[in-house]
Amino acid sequence: MSIFDRIAGANAPDIDTHPAGPWLFDGAIFVHVAYRIEAKIAKEDGIAGTDNLPVTSTAPRLSAMVRALLDRFNPLAGLVAWDGGRTWRHDFDPAYKANRPPKPPGLVALIDAAPRIFEQLGIQSARVPRYEADDVIASAVYQHDNCVIVSNDKDFFQLFGVRGARQWDPLKRRDTSGLTSDLAKTVLQASETVAAAGTWVTATDVLEKFGVDAGATHPRKVCDVQALIGDAADGVPGCPGIGPVAALEIMRHFHNVAHLTGYISGQDPDIATKGQSGILAKYGAKLREGADKIERSAKLVRLDSSLPITIHPITRPSTQPGDFLNPLGETSTTMSNNPLAALLGAPPAPPPPPPSLKDQLNAAAQAELPPAPPPPPPAPRVPNAQTTQSIKTAAGQYLAAGHTFEGTV
Repeated sequence: MSIFDRIAGANAPDIDTHPAGPWLFDGAIFVHVAYRIEAKIAKEDGIAGTDNLPVTSTAPRLSAMVRALLDRFNPLAGLVAWDGGRTWRHDFDPAYKANRPPKPPGLVALIDAAPRIFEQLGIQSARVPRYEADDVIASAVYQHDNCVIVSNDKDFFQLFGVRGARQWDPLKRRDTSGLTSDLAKTVLQASETVAAAGTWVTATDVLEKFGVDAGATHPRKVCDVQALIGDAADGVPGCPGIGPVAALEIMRHFHNVAHLTGYISGQDPDIATKGQSGILAKYGAKLREGADKIERSAKLVRLDSSLPITIHPITRPSTQPGDFLNPLGETSTTMSNNPLAALLGAPPAPPPPPPSLKDQLNAAAQAELPPAPPPPPPAPRVPNAQTTQSIKTAAGQYLAAGHTFEGTV
């Protein structure tokens, strides 16, 4: 049993009962994880400059992650979604994602190379100017049945169940029982198994995160709760003073955010129920003060589902197992400190190139020539007359000084 079989067995997905549909990859998740793993390994090895790792180091890691997922599930069609530059959300609210630090140059380089890497693996890219990758995926979900969203992003919870859509979280592990501690540590360090040890997002996950049952009103309700809570990481303000518990309590008594804001502003003529009256008595001041932020947040968090999206077949490359593709289109096995390199198996060394015609002719000509004679032995050294006279003079001076020679000269 391979290591991948052991890991998969700990959390075997019910993929056979899920109808085949397009697989929608959130490209940014894979890129960030691949880079983070390489940076962590480089830092542990004492390598400086982890903010500027070369693509030749990070691209094989990304390729290995995606290939592991493709090998495991063998999806037939899908796409990888990317952001389309500055989006309408940034123009609508300048604070949107404005608090995020700048990306390190090495990560930027991998982001630029990533679409090519996915395409080498048979997955076509989808990008719409001024829209986020999340909008691309949402539009595909609303246009195609049984989509599988590959991401750990909670923002996709609002798409759970839409036309049979499901979400595969490639980073989450529900159960690692049966894995030894050493093996589990190895798994956490190996990018290939990031994909191999993922899990399906369930209705329970959505309920625990947003308190919303995955029913007919689920997508709208998730957005309503998000609008009240806000998201500090994305610069979504939410309603100040309203946390997750209060947001759930409020939305149990109102159809949606528009109904809530309309009522607290006096524009909704509906007669308040006892529950609504209690909510307004408890939270009315905060809701009225934050009404503008609630409406703005609701627009920011709701994914656009109107973009025209084309799904392409996934055509796998014909590379050997263990090969990793780099953005230059060449095969490489370079992946720093890959803990599963021995288990994956390194590809065979490429055969040497055939000799050129010139080399072949030279070799044939050399084969027809007789062997060269050995070089002559060196001639014995014979002192010349000047050297002999110098020796005699020096010997005479030595004897004149009263010295004697021992032995025969």
